Amino acid sequence: MYNNYLFNEGLVIDNDSMLNLVFSASLFDESFEKTKQELEQLKINWTDFPLVYSRSESFDIRMSAVEKGIKEGINLLPLIKKFMKSNFPGFSYKKTPDGRYVFSKQLTDDIKLGIGFERIHHWGLGKAFTLCLNIEHTDKTLFGHVWLDNFFRLYGERDSMPPCYTYSVKNDLNPIFESAKLLISVRTGIQNSLILLINIA
Repeated sequence: MYNNYLFNEGLVIDNDSMLNLVFSASLFDESFEKTKQELEQLKINWTDFPLVYSRSESFDIRMSAVEKGIKEGINLLPLIKKFMKSNFPGFSYKKTPDGRYVFSKQLTDDIKLGIGFERIHHWGLGKAFTLCLNIEHTDKTLFGHVWLDNFFRLYGERDSMPPCYTYSVKNDLNPIFESAKLLISVRTGIQNSLILLINIA
């Protein structure tokens, strides 16, 4: 798993919450793997999505833009908010302690499904981001605990530094968001799988 937890600092783990944590982990893993296998059967790979680059390719693009003097001040968050509101209106914004932009939707009384935009800094060059998928607990015993993985791992990526989107000027973001919309749409598979597994349990 890309990054499997982000604890609420005030969360106290006791015997009951530890059992719930193990159960929660298995639900996340199973729903993630089920959706991944479905995509593998459809032969959909992350390289099929436009404007997605490996970290090294992304760095080279940013370095080239800087060397050419291509630069523009861009406040990414308002643009992401507009994109999410237009395409995924059921998700509300929340900034996490590590600076990731996360948009969440309550799935059941106990969990939220989240779509995260994680900025890639490229040693100061910036202007890149990858996409994360997370499940946040809203139940009392595990409140604030988050299971997290990268969207691109659903599409066959195995690198510890998953691919990302890269931009240099504001106009670059319009086609990037169109690509991201296609990528994020797979979250319905995770969502349906989770609800099914929870109901079975």
